[in-house]
Amino acid sequence: MVYAERFPIEFKILPRDLSEEYISWQCQCDTHDDGQVLYTFDDPELIWDTIIIDGKSFEDVLERSEIITIN
Repeated sequence: MVYAERFPIEFKILPRDLSEEYISWQCQCDTHDDGQVLYTFDDPELIWDTIIIDGKSFEDVLERSEIITIN
């Protein structure tokens, strides 16, 4: 998760309940307070070249992702 409302910008991995069938049900956390911060950025342009997930660029991961809103 890219948390762009905070400065520096944070990239977090949120806790998930993998026993839930659907990914949208797996995260019942507070996105403001929960999660492990993996990266922080003062310059948002650096996000694209810095974040690598399982050997893939952030752009490649986003192209294959479903974007959801967590309330």
